[in-house]
Amino acid sequence: MDHLEALRWALIRSIIALAITASVSYAFGERIIRFITCPTLPPFIPNARFAATPVGTLYFFTPQEAFWVRLKVAFVTGLILAAPYILGEVWAFVAPGLKRREKLWALPFLVFSVIMFYLGCALALWFAIPVGVRFLSSFGGEAMSPLFGASGYTNFVIFMTLAFGLLFETPMLMVALTGMGILDPKALAKKRSYVIILAFVVAAVVTPTVDFVTQIFLAVPLILLFELGLLLSRLVKRGK
Repeated sequence: MDHLEALRWALIRSIIALAITASVSYAFGERIIRFITCPTLPPFIPNARFAATPVGTLYFFTPQEAFWVRLKVAFVTGLILAAPYILGEVWAFVAPGLKRREKLWALPFLVFSVIMFYLGCALALWFAIPVGVRFLSSFGGEAMSPLFGASGYTNFVIFMTLAFGLLFETPMLMVALTGMGILDPKALAKKRSYVIILAFVVAAVVTPTVDFVTQIFLAVPLILLFELGLLLSRLVKRGK
């Protein structure tokens, strides 16, 4: 009964945190939409002009579309911002039931998972999406000009951002499976060539575009994430 009460309050606090971050995001909705249509890259990134391609004005075609777009963007942005707190609530709920050795691994695992998720979102927003939009728009040539609908474009951005964020959790999934004894790093290392092929297949399926550039921007990080996960899994295997 105590566990159910603790779970209930954890859910309530998480919902409140999400409501606060989503409300703040809605207040800055116009700035967020401007950012995703014309991302500003950090000054230390070389050739920033190549990656950052302005989309221009987004258009809505029904009276209620603009409101729902801002609401959707605010909710997803709020969810991303509230993710560390929500995961902290998960940690606070499960920590009492963990052994001391499990706690030593669980907290770094949680922190690293959040960092990797944000890195995936950043890669999507600052590189994969702008470069993909620029590449696809080039097919219009002089005969066609792009006219981006607000709903369609924001759906594209949200899908790509969350997909990259979740796919960047690959090393953490590998570590978790190794810790549970399901995954053997040595056996997986022998199948590296298959993983590389699978990375490009996943990139082709996940990216809602048909351009080769966007798929490379997802497949290459996936391969690097696999190598990182393999390294961490070996460390976990040795520590068991």
